[in-house]
Amino acid sequence: MAGIVTYVSGAYDSKFFSCLCKLKSSTWISDSGASDHMSYDFEALDDLQFFKQPRSVTLPNGYKVLVHQYGKLHLSNDLVLNPLLLVPHFEYNLLAIESLTRQLHCEAVFTEELCVLQGPSLKRPVAVGKE
Repeated sequence: MAGIVTYVSGAYDSKFFSCLCKLKSSTWISDSGASDHMSYDFEALDDLQFFKQPRSVTLPNGYKVLVHQYGKLHLSNDLVLNPLLLVPHFEYNLLAIESLTRQLHCEAVFTEELCVLQGPSLKRPVAVGKE
């Protein structure tokens, strides 16, 4: 998980928890309620492709947008976020905890101050966000 560095600030509601982390040079929100990784920054993505049919995505603010493209984000040689939806008019980058735990076969543990990934597929627990 080289490339994931903890950062500041967090927020939660009764259903989902989110916190901020730094991936490469961008700030990302680790979101337990997001079903897909999302970014507004097409320059950060590799292998951009078009969906055969646009996907409707509901943003955290409740707005629905059509997503036409997706790509990959290489965090390290071993870890690639794929698919990562390109949402140009969204102002944030979202790291979908559900998708990440499924990909890495691990668990996400949220404490008052941290979001940590841990499990047999990881050599050691990895902090992906810090309040």
